[in-house]
Amino acid sequence: MASNDLVLAIDVGAWSIKVGEFEDAADGLVMKQFGYSEYSTTMSDENRGALITEALQKILEEKQFSAKKVHISLSAQLAFTRFVKLPPIDEDEGRVRQIVEFEAKQHVPFDMDEVIWDYQLIGSGSELDVMFVVIKNEIVNQITAAIEGFGLKVSLVDIATSSCYNAARGNRIGDDACSMILSIGSRCSNLIFVDGNQFFSRNIPIAGYAISQQIAKEFGIGVDEAEELKQRHGFVALGGAYEEPESEVAATISKIVRNVMTRLHGEINRSINIYRSQQKGNKPTKLYLAGGSSIMAYTESFFENKLRLDVEYLNAFQGIRLGDQVDRQELAERAHQFSEVIGIALRVSVCPVEISLISDKDKEKESFRGKKPYYYFSALVAILIPLVFLAASQKQGREYTKEIDEKKGIIERMTRHLTRIEKAKKAKEKLQQQINHIKDLEGARAQHVEILSAIEKYAPKGLWITKIEPIRGPMEAHVANEASEEEEVAESGGRRRRGSGRREGQLPTRGGRRATMTTAGSDAEIQEISGFYVTGFYFSERPTEDVDDVIGDYVRDLKKHNKETLFMKKYTTNLENPRSESLDNLSNVVIRLALVKPAGKKQK
Repeated sequence: MASNDLVLAIDVGAWSIKVGEFEDAADGLVMKQFGYSEYSTTMSDENRGALITEALQKILEEKQFSAKKVHISLSAQLAFTRFVKLPPIDEDEGRVRQIVEFEAKQHVPFDMDEVIWDYQLIGSGSELDVMFVVIKNEIVNQITAAIEGFGLKVSLVDIATSSCYNAARGNRIGDDACSMILSIGSRCSNLIFVDGNQFFSRNIPIAGYAISQQIAKEFGIGVDEAEELKQRHGFVALGGAYEEPESEVAATISKIVRNVMTRLHGEINRSINIYRSQQKGNKPTKLYLAGGSSIMAYTESFFENKLRLDVEYLNAFQGIRLGDQVDRQELAERAHQFSEVIGIALRVSVCPVEISLISDKDKEKESFRGKKPYYYFSALVAILIPLVFLAASQKQGREYTKEIDEKKGIIERMTRHLTRIEKAKKAKEKLQQQINHIKDLEGARAQHVEILSAIEKYAPKGLWITKIEPIRGPMEAHVANEASEEEEVAESGGRRRRGSGRREGQLPTRGGRRATMTTAGSDAEIQEISGFYVTGFYFSERPTEDVDDVIGDYVRDLKKHNKETLFMKKYTTNLENPRSESLDNLSNVVIRLALVKPAGKKQK
């Protein structure tokens, strides 16, 4: 793979640096590898370059990246961002830039010669806004110099807010209704409104570092010790009548966290009012959480209760593929911090917001790199011209004969090389087929593990699973067989009844249970598995409890787990209640669960 097909996306945060290597493949973006490293001390203007160099060196020593081209996303705290409404203008690009530059000079608190700036037009028609981003030259030069010291070439510099917005739009967030993204970082939180082509953001200086400062003040310790206490005991206190933890330290820290989060909630409400009144935006219907400080326990519940909105964590990886070398488990622990990395990597193609904060000096360097092939070609032509005249002065017959002999030799060698290449291509195709087959096998195995995990996770209290048996072959055949069996039971006066859930709700799970997945048949061929029979017993603690309703709720919880390619779309429940004197509330349970996407493959 050529290195020019790869790009290294680097998110330079206030507390850590995140790196992802991506391939711009024909069928979409592929993450090949990733790395993460925290800074050894608190970042400042004086030590910024040294800390970035140290953290990036650690990542590059652990990972063998091949990419040389770099896209950088910088913390929004380092930049100055403003959203301004424009007067009616025509589509002339030069005229637009003149107006935007005039507006920038009115709002930017720096000399324009000392900064790098860019703008993005937002909206369409008469409602045309402009977002302009300004950052000091010395900050960009300091960061790019630290990165290019490793032999890398910086071709794009953006900020975290627009990178996160591009990642959200790449995953189709905001297509149907207005959504908010709250990225809680170390020094600031980025609140981003995503509503189709409408875009608005605010940088709120309340984040993880504010919590650490309050902990340090409360306990009279250093910020580094406070940060360690926060990571060990930190969670958002539930407030109200909830019981406090037994640890006095944990209780105190949880109250500090709640106080800071309450301040952050106030700024979010203020931002919503600004967005709706000044930007004429729609009312947000959902909040997505991201950032390193967003995963403290009960953060999701806190904002859900305060904002009265659906809250979930942003998954920016839905629109890309993961390479074979990516450690899935390690990535799952860091996924909430990689939204900006995904967003800046997506800039290999056209994105909704395209901010470029490259300095004039770096632009000249990049332009020179692009013109290098033309310079080399010109030099080659200059050398060849006198050689042509020299060759023309020789005896034509002898030169022609010699040249023909040389070309024959070259053709023979090229023919042999071509034969070897064709053989290598066939070998490669055969090997790729084997690899694809192994991937299919691996994918099927992983799907079975996830199915078993979900069946156990959502099982209600009182349900003891004794066997999980795969249904091989088309589901329709098994449904027909069951229908026939039920008719026979009905004719013979047997007691079997079929039930389905009739109400919504979620029951608590019972920990510690282990079920086993059995496989029918001894053949080694991969057959299509269209569903599973789940067999067990259910013990009702209340005599009046409706077992059908409990099992129905359990199946609905499994269906809610279906976000992409798994889980169950229909079920059949067979209950047999012997009503014995010793076990009056014990029921035999058989549930048939159908997969949305069958596992394995059909036999030919």
